[in-house]
Amino acid sequence: MFDRKLGCALAAAMATSSSLISPPTDAGSLSYSTVSAFDQTFFNSNARNVGGCLTLIEAGASQPQRLLVGMPGSRNPSGGINVGRTNPVEILANGNWAPLPAGVQGSPTGDVSNSGYYGWRCDSFGTRHVVSQNGFLRAHVYNDGVIEQSLIPTLTGVPTNQAPNSAVAIHGNLLALGAPHDNGNRGRVHLWSRAGTTWTLLQVLDSGAGATVGGQFGWSLDLYGEQLVVGAPAEGSQGLVHAFRRNATTGLFDPMGSLLVAGGLDGATPARIGHSVAINELDGSTLIVGAPEARLAALAQPTGAALLYRADSGTASGWQPVARIEPPDGTTSARALGSTVALRGLTALAADPENLTQLASTGAVYAYTLFAGAFTPASVVRYVRATSSADLFGWSLSFLDGDGIAVGAPGSFSISPPNGIVYQFGRDRLLSDGFETP
Repeated sequence: MFDRKLGCALAAAMATSSSLISPPTDAGSLSYSTVSAFDQTFFNSNARNVGGCLTLIEAGASQPQRLLVGMPGSRNPSGGINVGRTNPVEILANGNWAPLPAGVQGSPTGDVSNSGYYGWRCDSFGTRHVVSQNGFLRAHVYNDGVIEQSLIPTLTGVPTNQAPNSAVAIHGNLLALGAPHDNGNRGRVHLWSRAGTTWTLLQVLDSGAGATVGGQFGWSLDLYGEQLVVGAPAEGSQGLVHAFRRNATTGLFDPMGSLLVAGGLDGATPARIGHSVAINELDGSTLIVGAPEARLAALAQPTGAALLYRADSGTASGWQPVARIEPPDGTTSARALGSTVALRGLTALAADPENLTQLASTGAVYAYTLFAGAFTPASVVRYVRATSSADLFGWSLSFLDGDGIAVGAPGSFSISPPNGIVYQFGRDRLLSDGFETP
């Protein structure tokens, strides 16, 4: 499901340079193009918060390749509020989208009471996908569209009325579910491993002796092979990202320490480093970390930023900081860059759902591409409607093989509650300057 052109280019870049990305740099002076024309959209007028999560699922024996769209604010057939549902959208051979109404699903464990929020987070690997629930903190695994198992963690000391955030990741035979309010509101990550079609609890992780109440360990996470990264955006003064690596002997994940942060950020501003994380989908060689409340040392107000890392076995954490990407338009419109991030091959995406245009909080997605050894701005993607604000455009992101990206705007339509919408932007729109293929 990965873009072969990107894979070849990335391999070539790594073969010719020991440093894939340049040292930390301010990208604010570089030019970029604005993209406002989309290729197609998906929405469901009977749903709420369409685009709460997005993930691309490979074709299986009975199901086509499809984009899974979370609709976490949706009612269920019996009328429960904010129960949540998902809707698969088939991707046809010509790239067009075809919704599959028969595939609309809710929680398979019968959670029909209010505020389950099934579909705020989802992920996929091969023909399997996983959908988490915020309200009940559980993960539901499907294979080729059929429920395989529902995974329910055992929580301790979760504060009353604290709606859990449920980051989830699946890769190979491993699955990770974040529980940032577990462990007396310090946070934990619950890990399962699969043998055949059975998932078994493997390990429960926390941030160790430095765990702090309210640190939100597990707010974000990602898996690739033997690597696991976990965000704790309220730990320390600016937030932390913890690295873990699977031990070949024990099969368990060993803590590798927290990632170093390059300079350039105002140390007095809580940056929420680790609010979002994404390991390169193509080969796991790079990592992007969102810090949506970061203030750059040279600017007067927070704009957010994203930090780039390269896998490096010579460092304690296994990740070497190599670049910082910033909004090319500075404080003109940026408010929370790095709220959502994605990384695949030579392309990095950093979303700012609170980005300002002529209306408040319409949102934007910044695309950066690896060129001449550095990630540089390629385009800023916006879609602005004159009657809308608070769209949360960029709340969710998904690469679409060679067909560009899907962007979720679950607050779109500005009604109560919002319906939401998903947009597709073709790759030629994102990377139209000619340097995306070194």
